[in-house]
Amino acid sequence: MVAILVVLTITMCLLVDWSVQLIQARRARNRALAAPRNGPVFASNPFAVPRGLFFHPAHSWAQVEPTGDVRVGLDGLVGFLLGSIDRIQLPDPGQEIKAGDSIALLRQGSRELRLASPVDGRVVDINRELAPDGHFIRHEPYGAGWICEIRPDSLSKDLHNLMVGEDVTAWHAREARRIIKFLSHAKGNGNGSEDPTSEGLLLRGFMEGASDEEWRKFQEEFMEPRSGGSDRR
Repeated sequence: MVAILVVLTITMCLLVDWSVQLIQARRARNRALAAPRNGPVFASNPFAVPRGLFFHPAHSWAQVEPTGDVRVGLDGLVGFLLGSIDRIQLPDPGQEIKAGDSIALLRQGSRELRLASPVDGRVVDINRELAPDGHFIRHEPYGAGWICEIRPDSLSKDLHNLMVGEDVTAWHAREARRIIKFLSHAKGNGNGSEDPTSEGLLLRGFMEGASDEEWRKFQEEFMEPRSGGSDRR
């Protein structure tokens, strides 16, 4: 009898936890979908962001699925700069991950960019349809270019540290100005003060011709998690 009560208690606890996760996922989706759309999402426009996504300061995005799992990818602003990729190293299904840990490696020759996970949890699926050259990541970053799905440990806590809606729009504008300044210094000219809302001022595929040192600096400057949650500088 005692054993049966223990099993029933454990089962009830699991059901309660599952219900809480679903409620959190539903609230998160409602919050994201209530955010204003930034316009249609075109592959050629690195500033266009679809409604319903949360963003990490290290340029990864998170989309809450109806199951409560979180789909993860690289944001279009960085994807716009990448150029061709030789190989993409995805996480292993079942892998435990912490927010800020590397969730994927994008390799070009001996150089790589590490993509940070926006949430804590366990990898439950990977995108096996990704082209090895990163085509989908560059051209469909919020669609076919997704990286993996994670079952989060604490969805509400993670989402609190991410950006959504107008915060993303403002952050992208700031990041674009920083990237333009970075590119200007890399090219040895300009002062980085141009209007970042014009995509022509960002160089599509710039990283393909960047030096090893420029890749290293780009990783440190734009792809490393920053302390203190979402970047609202």
